[in-house]
Amino acid sequence: MRQRNGDGVEERLGQCSLYDPELDLSVETDGGRVAGYSLYWFDPVTKVGLVEPVRVEDECQRRGLGRAMLTAGIDRLAMRGAERVKIGYGTEGAAALYQGVGFQRTSTDTWYAGRTVDFRER
Repeated sequence: MRQRNGDGVEERLGQCSLYDPELDLSVETDGGRVAGYSLYWFDPVTKVGLVEPVRVEDECQRRGLGRAMLTAGIDRLAMRGAERVKIGYGTEGAAALYQGVGFQRTSTDTWYAGRTVDFRER
C-alpha cells in the first residue's frame, strides 16, 4: 500500500479506531512482490463489516486473487461476529467481482468532487 498511499499509511491506519491489521490480507508473487491486498474493518457495536479496498495489481488480475482475498476476508469478518457486510466500489470490474461472490446492489451513493470550503469562515 505504501506505493499508492505513501510511507505514512501504516501510521494513518493505526489512528483509525476500527482498524485491525489481523484482518488485512495480501498475496505475493513467487518473487516476493505484492500481487494484491485487501483490508477488512469490523465494528463490534453495529456488527457491520466493511470491505475496503480490494486491490490486485494490473499484471496479476484475472487469476482469482481478488475473489480468494474477498472470500477469506469475509470469512474473517464473520468469525469476528459480522452480521452484515458493506462494500463500496468504483469500477465495473470491482462490481463484477462482488456480484460474482453473491453480493447484490442494495443502494447507490453519489460522490461529488470539487473545492473544499471551510464553513467556519462564513
